[in-house]
Amino acid sequence: MAILGMHHVAISVPNLEEGVAFYCDVLGFKKEQYGPIEPDPIADAMCELPDVSARGWILRHGCGMVEMWEFDSPRAEMPDESRKVNELGYTHFSLMVDDMVATYEELKDKLFFPHPPIQHTVEGDTNNAWTAYCRDPWGNVIELWQLGHEDPFPDGATFDWRPEPLDVGIDKEERYRGDAASALRED
Repeated sequence: MAILGMHHVAISVPNLEEGVAFYCDVLGFKKEQYGPIEPDPIADAMCELPDVSARGWILRHGCGMVEMWEFDSPRAEMPDESRKVNELGYTHFSLMVDDMVATYEELKDKLFFPHPPIQHTVEGDTNNAWTAYCRDPWGNVIELWQLGHEDPFPDGATFDWRPEPLDVGIDKEERYRGDAASALRED
């Protein structure tokens, strides 16, 4: 087994077009890959939802990606806008910025910031880092982080391999019906 690294964080929004426009126009993400989830018993089992259908995009910004979904069925209620970052589950994702003051000035009227950015030294007394928490229009928490010299910096992904395409394509009816891992072990 080899876990290669984190690929994306997924968020659900009530309107895919508005969500993509916001993340692309305001935060600078780019559309990478579109994909639907169509009603199917296997899709229902994977998502643990009945009669699931959704539309989604993978959005890229630098070395990080966000997967964004609008679920048509079943529709979800809007979450409490005041969801706290200490509640169990995924609480936020972080975007690296190169100039916190300039970024805050550009985004302060487009995102909800409960507090202006703070300069801090998490590691050592000379680590010149800045952090600001904000929320997108649907209440998802985003951390903006100008890394200090002692903070962990992500590596750029480099792989010596690429997956090979299938010899025979999978048609729409078979999209979710590929071999299960348990069947592969039986061979």
